Amino acid sequence: MRSTKLKKTNNRAVLGFLLPFLAMAVASATVLWFRSYGLPFPIWVPLVSVVPALLVVGLILSIASIPLIEDLGDKDYAYSGVVLNGFLLLLFVCSTLYYLFFVSPTE
Repeated sequence: MRSTKLKKTNNRAVLGFLLPFLAMAVASATVLWFRSYGLPFPIWVPLVSVVPALLVVGLILSIASIPLIEDLGDKDYAYSGVVLNGFLLLLFVCSTLYYLFFVSPTE
């Protein structure tokens, strides 16, 4: 009879993969809520604080999970998390710089 020992999950890799989706949900919900009902605080507060924080934490968790791939597995989640977090963080930085330098607040 073969033992059915379950392999542990690389929780850092999975969480690092899921955090960019949470960051996109926060950004989308903030923009949609602001356009529909208005917000009691400026819209840029969560967009400049919460969204990049989630992306940075996701990137750190994904990178920290790479050495654990040999023991815990979940290689796809680890590398996908690095690429997804890195891409969205780069997109966020480029969008912020574009807004700051090329979009006039009077438009």
